[in-house]
Amino acid sequence: MQPANSPHRTVLAFLLLASTSFAVDVVVQRGTDERVGGTITNVTKTEVTVTKQVGGDTVVPVNVIDYIEWNARPAAMALGRSAALDGGQLEVARKQLETAITESAGNNNTNLRGDLDYMLARVEAEEALTDVAKVPSAIQKLKAFIGANRNHYRTFDAQKLLGNVAIAGQDFPAAIEAFTSLSTAPWKDYQMAARVGNGRTALAQGTLTPRRVTSTPSPR
Repeated sequence: MQPANSPHRTVLAFLLLASTSFAVDVVVQRGTDERVGGTITNVTKTEVTVTKQVGGDTVVPVNVIDYIEWNARPAAMALGRSAALDGGQLEVARKQLETAITESAGNNNTNLRGDLDYMLARVEAEEALTDVAKVPSAIQKLKAFIGANRNHYRTFDAQKLLGNVAIAGQDFPAAIEAFTSLSTAPWKDYQMAARVGNGRTALAQGTLTPRRVTSTPSPR
């Protein structure tokens, strides 16, 4: 029998701890280093529930979530996110995300798949905001995501993107519908984004006249 404090037992304990610590979903929150790890047991368009091995459930509001590191995610998913958001390499991101979608074809985690579909739609939306020729495809992708994921943690974010892309393509009915849906979010920052979006839509279609602001010279 090995003593309780033997090196072999110590190494075994470390390996067990490492294996359990990495086999989790992780919710990464915006603007902080705070991460909530465990098993994601419920996802809605307003909150994500993380069940921890110790300590019960933690409910994270969607408006503070930056992204989710899914335990079952394909490696290409993280590469696609990094290329799109950190480096602005949209074409690289597209290829990585398409690879990730292919690799996750047999995965029954619909929330993970929805996340991948949203990320790919977001890449197309970013491209469309600088290339109007890509607007129809981006709108189609975003509408497809929303139609298939009406209660996903990315639903409101997709509505906001759809509204912005629709304005760029002068599809004002789609923009109004998207921002109206966004306005039903329970958080003030999303509601404000919806009001701003509706105002931009009205300006773009000429139904709102901007106020003239009289400026005074800045002191030198």
